[in-house]
Amino acid sequence: MFSNNLQFTALNFTSPPLPEAIEATPEAFRANKTIDAARALDAAGLCVSDAAEENADAYQITFAPANYDDTAGDTVPSTLGVIFFGGALVDPRGYSPLMRLLSDTFSLPVSLPIFEGDLSLKFGTCETGQLAQAQTAFPLVRKWIFAGHSLGGISAFNDVWAMAERNETDAIGGLVLLASYVRQDFGCGMTNFSGSEWDWLPFASVSASEDGVMNATNFAAGQYLLPSGSPMFLNETIERWNHVGFGSYDDSKQKVLLNQTDGNASITNEQQQQQTAVIINSISEVKETDSGQSEDDEALGVNGAYSLAH
Repeated sequence: MFSNNLQFTALNFTSPPLPEAIEATPEAFRANKTIDAARALDAAGLCVSDAAEENADAYQITFAPANYDDTAGDTVPSTLGVIFFGGALVDPRGYSPLMRLLSDTFSLPVSLPIFEGDLSLKFGTCETGQLAQAQTAFPLVRKWIFAGHSLGGISAFNDVWAMAERNETDAIGGLVLLASYVRQDFGCGMTNFSGSEWDWLPFASVSASEDGVMNATNFAAGQYLLPSGSPMFLNETIERWNHVGFGSYDDSKQKVLLNQTDGNASITNEQQQQQTAVIINSISEVKETDSGQSEDDEALGVNGAYSLAH
């Protein structure tokens, strides 16, 4: 995570995608000029509200499963999708390999928004407004998993919180925080998921044992805001993972300019992302259980309160 003032500081860099991330990105968004144009749309306020629909193909990178067909009509079963928010100052294409796994392996439609300055959380706002844009891209999706890495996790839980405050929960399919935590000083303010009224929400909080970027003190302080008593809650620190491994981007400038030095993971980015995709997909298949770990839990090395239904 980053300091409280980072999101308001004009920084003229972003962590670029690695070559394998560009390769995993849909061809229409591989060029830097395309991403820059989308950032400009967001800066102009054209990615939300009434202007969003006409720009829906320009400001979000979409990953459509092979079996997704908008022309199939109401005969298609209800579909679950993912809206994914990337970390601060990270080119969104840095998450393309993970998004590709979600769409190609688990048949989840994915919306990966593009933001001005590669910052999903903006001063004075409570939510991103990205749900409507994702719905425009994938009209057959009925429920959405809101997922995010680092700063993106804050954007994800703020969107869920704001929708629930308006009793607009029909489109919420789950919440996943990757190397992130619930905090009350950004976005919607006094967010708190610890009450039993949140037991309906499939929720995963996943941290990495070798994370050298996230503020460990703030992470620990925010644990009381999580739904620890819910049967649909997974809260795990995964051994051998680090912060940057959730994506595929070059964080060398962050080391120099932000004094952020990540820990050394003993697995590859690809391995970390494969397991992350399994966790995100598991949110769509949660069921309560009175027994111990499922085979999937054991394979992940986690001790969640729910099993993964396959």
